[in-house]
Amino acid sequence: MAPNLPKSVRNIYGVGAYDRQAFYRLCHAKDLIPLVPPRKEGRLGNQASKPWMKQRKDALRSIQGCGEDGAARSL
Repeated sequence: MAPNLPKSVRNIYGVGAYDRQAFYRLCHAKDLIPLVPPRKEGRLGNQASKPWMKQRKDALRSIQGCGEDGAARSL
């Protein structure tokens, strides 16, 4: 998906199915901002310190700070 995008695209929106390390790595390499909700069972893993996982890590921490329920995930 991302390799064929015009250079004017800066953000990529997707569903939780795109919440994969390979997708975040590709977005990081292409200087794109991934706007993908973490999967419901998503957790901070050993890859959380990688620069391409920053948006995901921030999203998971925001959800945790709001109580980790359905309302927190819909923000």
